Amino acid sequence: MKTLLLLLVTAAFAADSPGERTHQVAGVFKSQSHSHWVGRNDWAGRYPSYVLLNLEDQKRPSLITVEGFPIGNHLYPDSKRFLKSMRSGPRRQRASAYATLVIAGEKRTIWERSYPEPSKIQKTGDSNMYSVRERFVILERDEDFIVARLKGPLDKFEDNAKEFDEFLSSFKLLPTR
Repeated sequence: MKTLLLLLVTAAFAADSPGERTHQVAGVFKSQSHSHWVGRNDWAGRYPSYVLLNLEDQKRPSLITVEGFPIGNHLYPDSKRFLKSMRSGPRRQRASAYATLVIAGEKRTIWERSYPEPSKIQKTGDSNMYSVRERFVILERDEDFIVARLKGPLDKFEDNAKEFDEFLSSFKLLPTR
């Protein structure tokens, strides 16, 4: 069953394009990735997002997500509230400034945090935990803010982090419609 689900998810993301792949949501962003990162556009949903799945990581795939949060939304009314939530919780799991990078023409802070995540929840409620790392950047606009993040298991994280940096380096905010 797990294999079937993985095949269905992989098929939904798969595309035949060698080399680089362009990802775009009209009026939001445009960026590039290696071809093994395939995208799924859910921007029209209740919680706008664009998800890239690394098809090379079959067991515990790494994800790049681009999420939109309208100013005044109930979950994170502004980017300061979002960052505050990422910097709360147990000390070892709080986000801290990792680096700065020029993204969409401006110097921006890249944040990073690590935390345990269940790999599979058992019927008893127990789970096998593994460590994940997450890097993210917040891009503010007039009517919303965008969060681009990489999330994945520690053992593959640094390889994927280089590709995330490349994704961010090519990232462009597009004029709203």
